[in-house]
Amino acid sequence: MEWRDMPQIYKDDMWKIIESKFLIEESRKEQIKSWIMTDVNEKWKSYKNELKSAGFDPLLIVDEMYEKINDPRVDKEQFHVLVEYWRSEKGEKISKRNKENRQKLEEPYCLGTRTFARFFNEKKESHQELNSTFKVE
Repeated sequence: MEWRDMPQIYKDDMWKIIESKFLIEESRKEQIKSWIMTDVNEKWKSYKNELKSAGFDPLLIVDEMYEKINDPRVDKEQFHVLVEYWRSEKGEKISKRNKENRQKLEEPYCLGTRTFARFFNEKKESHQELNSTFKVE
């Protein structure tokens, strides 16, 4: 259940809604669309994670999980598909790999949506010295 597997019609519908709400410069439309769709992908991924954290329990049946979530924004049929994916061999394999990789992290990532490059650039622009912890050798 990855973004690239999302039916194109859904992506097109999202873009139409965005276009109806914002005035987008024609010369930059493709660039802006690419950026927005990348951002929507990240938001969708994050939302799936929130859903899984809030309601996924391998011991429950799908309808019980759906009731546990109790969120009117969640379509019941789509939730069933998502749970099927989480329970699939592929979904379980990816989940296991991600858990193992998180365990290997020595320091948690705590910059939020900012990248390290952006963080360093902001410090440089504001003429703040970086703590020696952040110096790269």
